[in-house]
Amino acid sequence: MNCQKTIIRRLIFSLIILSQWFCISLFSKEKVPSPVNGVLSLKGHNFDIKNSFSLEGEWRFYWKKFLGPKDLENKKLLSKGKKINIPGLWARDNDDKIEPFGHATYLLRVKGAKKGTNFSLTVTDVASNFRMYVYQGEKFEDIGGLGTVSSLKKESNPQIGSFIGDFVVKKESFFILIHVSNFHFNDGGFQYPINLGIQNELQEEFEGINYKRFFILGIFLIMGINHFGIYFQRKEDKGSFWFSLFCLIMAARFLSINSHLDVLFPSPNVWSFYLNKKVEYLTFFLSGPIFLEFLKFLFDDYFKRGLLRAFWILCGTLSLITIFTPVSFFVRMTEPFQIVMLLASGFMVTQVTRAALKDVPYSRICLEGLVVLVFGVVWDILIANQIIPPPRIFLFTSTVFVFVQSYIISKKFSFAYEIAEQLNVELEEKVAKRTKEISGLLNNLENSIFSVRKDLRVHPPFSQYSETLFKKNIEGKSIFDFLLLHIERGSRKYNETVLNFESIFGDDELNYSFIEGNFPQSVILSDSERPEGRTLKISYSPIYDKNELVERLMFIVEDITEFERFYQEAQMDQLSYKFIKEILTIENKKELVGVLRESIKSGLDTLEELLSPKSDTFEDDYFLNNYKTMVEEVTTNVKIMPTLSEKIHIKTADFDYTSLMGETEYGNKKNKEKINYQLEVTDKISDILEYLLTYGNVIKLFYPVHFDLPFDNVIEEKVSDLKILLMNLFEKTFLVRDIEVIDKDRLARMASLARLYPEFDRVMNLIQQRTKFISLLLRAIEKEKASKTFSTLATLFKQMPPQNKLNETVLNQNLILPYKQMLKLDLEGN
Repeated sequence: MNCQKTIIRRLIFSLIILSQWFCISLFSKEKVPSPVNGVLSLKGHNFDIKNSFSLEGEWRFYWKKFLGPKDLENKKLLSKGKKINIPGLWARDNDDKIEPFGHATYLLRVKGAKKGTNFSLTVTDVASNFRMYVYQGEKFEDIGGLGTVSSLKKESNPQIGSFIGDFVVKKESFFILIHVSNFHFNDGGFQYPINLGIQNELQEEFEGINYKRFFILGIFLIMGINHFGIYFQRKEDKGSFWFSLFCLIMAARFLSINSHLDVLFPSPNVWSFYLNKKVEYLTFFLSGPIFLEFLKFLFDDYFKRGLLRAFWILCGTLSLITIFTPVSFFVRMTEPFQIVMLLASGFMVTQVTRAALKDVPYSRICLEGLVVLVFGVVWDILIANQIIPPPRIFLFTSTVFVFVQSYIISKKFSFAYEIAEQLNVELEEKVAKRTKEISGLLNNLENSIFSVRKDLRVHPPFSQYSETLFKKNIEGKSIFDFLLLHIERGSRKYNETVLNFESIFGDDELNYSFIEGNFPQSVILSDSERPEGRTLKISYSPIYDKNELVERLMFIVEDITEFERFYQEAQMDQLSYKFIKEILTIENKKELVGVLRESIKSGLDTLEELLSPKSDTFEDDYFLNNYKTMVEEVTTNVKIMPTLSEKIHIKTADFDYTSLMGETEYGNKKNKEKINYQLEVTDKISDILEYLLTYGNVIKLFYPVHFDLPFDNVIEEKVSDLKILLMNLFEKTFLVRDIEVIDKDRLARMASLARLYPEFDRVMNLIQQRTKFISLLLRAIEKEKASKTFSTLATLFKQMPPQNKLNETVLNQNLILPYKQMLKLDLEGN
């Protein structure tokens, strides 16, 4: 209740102050000379007390005549002039029917002026052009004007604005003539009074008004740009948008009212006049709904959308009329719309008062600013209808309102900032708490969980078990530095893996679902505690940003070493079962054995050729052509075995030698990525041979078969070559002849030399491939125990990371110990 009384008291107090100002402005005019029947007497006026005053009163008016010096000597002609009031439009303020369009002369005779006085005349908004003259005796002096005055429309050049002209009194009695023509406005004549005064004083007053106007213009522009910037930073703040728009259209209105938009043209003309007037009236019609939108943002419950929509339709229609019709037409809508604006102003004050009575935030100060603004609107409307005298005050009252609303917006912004800071503190506390909880959960999981961005480096948080599993701190490290160590940089597989990972970031869920299947699903890492290494299963989960695009990729790495052997055995059993079902359906098993024998021999022969000592001299085309020949031969042979054929097709599908050869042969494409084709094709051939040999073992369950492959001597030779290759590596690269004397210091030196040896990675790949080849040869001649031994050694060699990631433990585990074991082996696997 006290709140309501306070608001009512403030409102009444504001209305009383404004009403007193209104009454004082209207009724407290100082007694100054005024024109009567076309004559102004300055006798007895003291310019020291009142140095300027308005020439508001009765002038003589001559329709469709431009009086000159000779006409002023013709008393008969002068007597025909009619009385007319300034300010006033000639079609409204004359009893005779005078057309809105035409030309005329306004005449005022001044008596009792003091000789030598420097006078100035200021004129504002004469429709729609004018020229002023002073006639003293025989001298007819042109003191300037705006636009081009003419009795013809085509020669008339309209321009409305403010003007000041100077002259010196040379006779106590003189004439002031003003030629006016109008062919472009709705009515001709003076919309505001003419002021006469001492030159220095009036010029200072004229310039002071202009300075104030441009100061107000600067305020509107700065406020508009500033609040538009606020809206641009935070699009949800529609209040800043509507307020900035209101400020900017007020700035445009200021420029158009004073014809400042003329600067856009080489010189003032009809088009510049049209532009000024159209902008003036467009801003007049659009300011109302824009201002209502701003109030609706502040007090949404008090301004209904339906009413606002209707107001937009009305103002939009008037704006379209303004754009597409001439000035003389659309200015006629001024008075009806002024009534609409008065009603809208009353409605706005009423609704904001209701909000203030209910203590809605910021409603009280907004109400005070709104009352000042509405007062300025009403005042200027009364001036426009010549009910009260100038000056116009809307620009000044709107400036007060702008400051008030800027204060409201700044308070809202400050309040929002305080809330944001408070929420930020609370959020930090919650995040810290949740992070602690998540870290606790992660650290209690026996899985390595971490996430990477597009750079494929680990970013916190990650599970503590990661350090246990990988035996290092993985923060900031690339996944190729600790997880995908087996993928050699520069290999085709490395390039494809990097491309697959990088292509998901910044893309949507659909793209991720297509690519996820290409990610590595498991890896085998060397481990000093397990000679066979650790088998890790990798799962993936994308983390999306607010736009539903992949921002991070989460890895879940699980150690499945204990289960992998059983899983592999189960897979082999399942594959053997499929082969059994297929073999049972094939009647000619003898033919089957022959086909398999030829396929196995072809694969082993090709592998032997590609891994021979002279393979260092082979070009890429040689590896691809041999691979192509072998694959085509095998796929042709195994057509009678659909299951086997399907497995081989799947294995070869991700290495399309046809397109690779085509690019090399026909496109002259160089191997810019330095892909190791020897490694690629020998790995594929080894996998194909694994299938063929497995199939052969299954056949033996149904048909007595011995492939009788002549590889005994070849195996001995290959084992000897492999041992020589290893011995050369130790003696020539590591400078070690007896591996039994390797101690901690020598091991450190060997690791350093391995990192510096440019061919180390290639030699290790060759050792692994040749060891695997020996394993396949032994399996082909049914020496399963020896084959498994060499297969295990090949796996250890394969686990050797790239040389730039070598350390003493890895070198010992994956090279020195396997070499020692190999030296003790015989071809029976003992």
